[in-house]
Amino acid sequence: MTTRTPQVLKALTAIVAVLVIGFGCFTQVF
Repeated sequence: MTTRTPQVLKALTAIVAVLVIGFGCFTQVF
């Protein structure tokens, strides 16, 4: 994780964003 730090941060940010959006839609549906 010395040279891929920006890519890892971008991947984690994208995953967190998808989880937050999915959780929001899930709570709105139910």
